[in-house]
Amino acid sequence: MANPTAISFAVVWRALSMPLSLLCAHDLALIYMRHDADAVESIVFDGVTPPSAAALGWTWASARQAFDNMVKACEDQPACKERYPDLGATFIRLVNELEAKPITAKVNVEGVGETKVVVDGGMLLNWFVPVATHLPKEFPSTVDELAHGKAQPIASRWAEVWGRASP
Repeated sequence: MANPTAISFAVVWRALSMPLSLLCAHDLALIYMRHDADAVESIVFDGVTPPSAAALGWTWASARQAFDNMVKACEDQPACKERYPDLGATFIRLVNELEAKPITAKVNVEGVGETKVVVDGGMLLNWFVPVATHLPKEFPSTVDELAHGKAQPIASRWAEVWGRASP
């Protein structure tokens, strides 16, 4: 089923009689092409793998590669290795511990106010994939702070990025 927002956008774009040019490699371009191909002037895909083949399987393989590379980058830097020994093992330990016994942190999110964030193993993995991989400098220190009982940094970043608020 097509995304109603995407269709609405295509309808408005068509009503304005403007050519629609897209640069994307996801379902949105496919929705536009299916809904109103005549309104699309050009599309540039940066890949040719259909979404059905590229979804979750590649996400976790890519996340693993990113994890290994980030851990290795820390191990290859003497100062990082000394300050954050066993970074990879610490992260994996935290995932398992927090999945068994989650912790809760309250953070102040601009525009939302005090926000409760539950930090469990699943949240930690889900933080890593889109957040830590895009902010690799924060990864070692955030893992270390969490390992030392300080959940505020990861909870703040999670609430900031995802708005998983429950006031």
